[in-house]
Amino acid sequence: MDHNGQETKRTPMRPVVFAVARVHTGGRFTYLTPHWPDAHGYLVGLLEGHAAATAVPEVARSARVAARQVPAVLPAGAWSAQVGECRYQLARVEVCPAADAAEQVGA
Repeated sequence: MDHNGQETKRTPMRPVVFAVARVHTGGRFTYLTPHWPDAHGYLVGLLEGHAAATAVPEVARSARVAARQVPAVLPAGAWSAQVGECRYQLARVEVCPAADAAEQVGA
């Protein structure tokens, strides 16, 4: 009920996860977590690891710059950066209940 005593219909909030992905020619790796600080830290770690592992100075520099540009607070939309042949992505994803998921794929 609302403050006037009227019946209100509320849509329950759906659970949210944060997806960190590294996409390259060999495939895609995605890390999902319900915790924003974990997603942020994981992505920064991936980028810093890329910078340390590459032998190409320009790619290392690009990875370090991207690591500093990862949003410190939850972004309104998806974030991504291209580093060498890899694309790093960060997104907020609403988790669908099983019934909604079945409807979305036409089951």
